[in-house]
Amino acid sequence: MADIQVTNTDADLSDNTLLTEENAYTITGLHTFSRSTNAPFAVNSGAAVVANLDADKLDGQEGSYYLAAANATGTLAVNRGGTGAATFTDGGILLGSGTSAITATAVLGDGEILIGDGSGDPATLDVGSSSAITVLGTVATGTWQATDVGVAYGGTGVSTLTDGGVLLGSGSSAITAMAVLTDGQMIVGDGSGDPVAESGATLRTSIGVGTGDSPQFTAIELGAASDTTIARASAGNVTIEGNAIYRAGGTDVAVADGGTGASSLTDGGVLLGSGTSAITAMAVLSDGEMIVGDGSTDPVAESGSTLRTSIGCDAAGNITSGTVATARLGSGTASSSTYLRGDSSWAAITTGTSAANILSKTGDYTVTTGDAGFDAVIKCDPAGGAFTITLFAASGNTGRRIKVVKTTANNNAVTVDGNSSETLSGETSIKLYAQYDFVSLVCDGSNWFIEDERITMYYKATLSASQSIGTGSWTKIVLDSVTTDTAGAHASNCFTAPRAGYYLAQGHAFLDNYNGAVGAVGVWKNGDWTGGTSSYDSGGAYTSGPGTTIEHLASGNTIQLFVYQTRGSSINVTSALQNCSLRVWYLHM
Repeated sequence: MADIQVTNTDADLSDNTLLTEENAYTITGLHTFSRSTNAPFAVNSGAAVVANLDADKLDGQEGSYYLAAANATGTLAVNRGGTGAATFTDGGILLGSGTSAITATAVLGDGEILIGDGSGDPATLDVGSSSAITVLGTVATGTWQATDVGVAYGGTGVSTLTDGGVLLGSGSSAITAMAVLTDGQMIVGDGSGDPVAESGATLRTSIGVGTGDSPQFTAIELGAASDTTIARASAGNVTIEGNAIYRAGGTDVAVADGGTGASSLTDGGVLLGSGTSAITAMAVLSDGEMIVGDGSTDPVAESGSTLRTSIGCDAAGNITSGTVATARLGSGTASSSTYLRGDSSWAAITTGTSAANILSKTGDYTVTTGDAGFDAVIKCDPAGGAFTITLFAASGNTGRRIKVVKTTANNNAVTVDGNSSETLSGETSIKLYAQYDFVSLVCDGSNWFIEDERITMYYKATLSASQSIGTGSWTKIVLDSVTTDTAGAHASNCFTAPRAGYYLAQGHAFLDNYNGAVGAVGVWKNGDWTGGTSSYDSGGAYTSGPGTTIEHLASGNTIQLFVYQTRGSSINVTSALQNCSLRVWYLHM
């Protein structure tokens, strides 16, 4: 048995005695500890728990006493699972407050509800009564999902409306939406029922501007401003900003407005002005009469001796009085070697012309009168790439001449272009393709005219593979192999004219297994047959052609090769020896 040690040496074991058990020890039997004012013993604190330790009473009370709520005193805090309060308002709604005591709201009145704001205690909101929401407010968020709000209550009575449709009222019935108006439609009413959508002639008739209507306006303003007002002056007469619009059968157009001020003039009579007054007409001049003025009043018609006296001549026509002013004949001496110039002076006629200015260009260049002078030759070398020579404006430069020459052999074109919209013999521009191609131009003050030109333009295209030709109808040959095309004229298997002018066109076709049929070659312009043809009636394989024509083509016109045969079945047009071909040469403008 383990030792039991008394660690307190006091004689009275009932006072503050500590019993320490060093080892396990069992006390059996009934042991009574008497106590006075102090505890008979104490148990050291520690992690161990004493099992099966039971007591009949604690502080004189059995355990059931402490389980009865009626015996509890004070309040149980929230952090101990209680409410922290001893009483709550009857019918109040309880509100938490962290670890503080639960509180209760006042009893809600009839129709009151609690509304939270997401941060503090909820507040009360009066919505009318407990049986119905009668106090209206604003639904700030969320979606109304109840029955459609009727028109009588400020709603539309419907849950959907046509997108873009014009809305129509119908008393207290639900609002309706018209169909979306189409382009040009307007809404037109009749004063009784629902309006309708109208457009075109129906709409014009409804608004009084149909073909059978005569709308009346006090005046018409044209444009966005009010400075062009068309108004009625009187029956049949119209004004613009108060100025009369002249018409046939109306008021005579006044001289001040560019008219004559008269509605009739003597046939053959010489017209005389009179300031802003109406023009008058003299009587028709009789044979030999001339009009003679006196420097102050209207001229008069004179003849015979009266006329001769007025002009200072005798019956033979000799000048009998007065002096012919020098300015009338020009200053200087007139002779067979002089000419009268525009400044009224006589100048000697010189042989030959002045030397032309020579300009050399390798890129885009706009000609100036300072560079070109009166006569210029522009030598162009497009070895570095195609470029354009732009002429100076024609206005004020009548008689000036320019010659443009391509001086090098390459595939780059030189384009000669007029200033702005000015033309060159009707062409907007001219291209020089080959070495030594040129165009000589002269200015007339408004445009330019071609005096001379050499444009090398040659085209040849062939058939690369056999093509089947049906019998009894013309068939277009697909010229898909270009041999030569100096002007870039090949398009859609045919020749397309790059500029207006006369062209020589010649076509050949090689027909396989001819067998006595009639064959023909046609050179067609813009889809119409224009060229000559040849035919052969013997068997074997034959070349039909050439079909030759000279045609004037506008820019963009086409030349095509067509073949016709009558063997009764298809014949192949072959590409052998390149005998199926179309050749085109540019001749001149």
